[in-house]
Amino acid sequence: MYREDYARAGILMLPVVDPEGKRTFRQIVFTAAALVGVALLPAVVGLAGILYFFGALVVSVALLQVCLWASARRTNVRAKWLMHATVMHIPLLLGLMVYDKIPR
Repeated sequence: MYREDYARAGILMLPVVDPEGKRTFRQIVFTAAALVGVALLPAVVGLAGILYFFGALVVSVALLQVCLWASARRTNVRAKWLMHATVMHIPLLLGLMVYDKIPR
């Protein structure tokens, strides 16, 4: 989405050196897949409960799905959706963690 801006500034981000975007999206999908496991760790080690576990699973798999969707057809519109999804991922996980700890 900002490839030209990075190139003009001389910043060698992956999209600048990968004009087709294959390596860039391979990295995005790989990282999102790894994030599914990392997001589940608080529940696995006992810092969060079952509600967090399943919520984090849904949120993280949804992020991975958005990454795969953006990778299938690389457009600026899909890149913007991907950016919004990645920005929302951590706040949603933190919100789930807090909600999971509220005594009932």
